[in-house]
Amino acid sequence: MNNWREIGPVVLLQIQREPMKEGTTTRVYKPDRLAQVERIWLTPAGVTAELNGERVFDAHNAHHPRTRNTGANPLSFGLTGYYDQMKARFGDHMTFGIAGENILVQTDILLTEDDVQGEIALRGADGRLTILKDILVAPPCKPFSAFCLGSIEDKVEPHTIAETLRFLNDGTRGFYAAPASSDETEIRLGDMVLISSQ
Repeated sequence: MNNWREIGPVVLLQIQREPMKEGTTTRVYKPDRLAQVERIWLTPAGVTAELNGERVFDAHNAHHPRTRNTGANPLSFGLTGYYDQMKARFGDHMTFGIAGENILVQTDILLTEDDVQGEIALRGADGRLTILKDILVAPPCKPFSAFCLGSIEDKVEPHTIAETLRFLNDGTRGFYAAPASSDETEIRLGDMVLISSQ
């Protein structure tokens, strides 16, 4: 039986309408492909949301025509405490949600890989409960690292990119997760995020 402790509320929900890294030789991070929403729906295939009255797939949904789904990344979430660190290091362009996660949780708790070996739950005010499993650190990529530095990948020294990748790892960049249920579940702004302590 899980013992749950509160981490914080969901303060931002969004989808990636299209993959955010573009290019072949030099890949560029494109945050303008994000769309903020008030609710998302989650299945094992990934996230969908409603935009302009139409249900659309997130870029990491297995059914997106240009999917970036690997089987391990149907959903992503981040923590505002890490954004405070990124903004302090890189500048004010590191606004909430710019890393592209589906869910942003307001909390000063800085979860690491060791902290997320159990399950995470999202509890709605109406009693909805969404359980997440298979939680992994979302590894940072070079295009996002260059974006953090205010540049593009081929204009940044390799050692600077490497140092930035290290900083963004172990939860700073965010986490991947999968739903424990095969049923579609709804996640809304304001849902409370809980972590299991077994």
